[in-house]
Amino acid sequence: MSKFCFNCGTQLGDADMFCQNCGAKQNQAPQTPHTEPTPKPASKLPFNLSKNSLIGIGGVLAVILVVVIIISSLTSSSYKDPIDLMVDVTMRGKIEKLEKLAPKDYWEYYEEEYEMSVKDIIKEYKENDYLDEMMESLEEMYGKNIKISYKITDKEKLDKDELDQIKDGLKENYGIAKKSVKKGYELEVEMTIKGKEDKDTDDEEVIVVQIGKKWYVVNSNGTISVGF
Repeated sequence: MSKFCFNCGTQLGDADMFCQNCGAKQNQAPQTPHTEPTPKPASKLPFNLSKNSLIGIGGVLAVILVVVIIISSLTSSSYKDPIDLMVDVTMRGKIEKLEKLAPKDYWEYYEEEYEMSVKDIIKEYKENDYLDEMMESLEEMYGKNIKISYKITDKEKLDKDELDQIKDGLKENYGIAKKSVKKGYELEVEMTIKGKEDKDTDDEEVIVVQIGKKWYVVNSNGTISVGF
């Protein structure tokens, strides 16, 4: 096998210890320059995106999402809620829920207009035993064990003109910002009062609108209703 100088490439004899051309000693391997390993570029993210870490992040995000959904469900309401409230307050005598039937702007208007706060209304209702009077009247008509129920038989979304008219009324009457009124429905509500001796069913048309995150019963001219 031919032998060559590792330094200059000149062909050498097998026994040559030095190169005839450059004089380089031939009994050692050429030295390769020492280089430091190139460092990997630092990550731009403050966390490690390994498979395991992604699973961990996904779990945290899932928990956060559940919390957001729970909070949202507690702070927003359904279009059916004001009907429940209306029945509770006006038909079942749960007057302590009265304040929830209208937004704060309405009660501020009511107090200024009639010099009576919502707390005053609740107090007067309880002091005068209006609930007992109402139940006595219902029992005379339908008998004992009065039960009041309702069901929504139809729902139709308000069109732009109908909603704009309500927005105008809410703004003019109570100073409620138009942009806070999101959407609305006209509902067909079947009300039933039943006692031991008789029962009666009546159909009502009810308009509900979403103001902020809450729903309220209103009239087509934008006045707020707190009773059927």
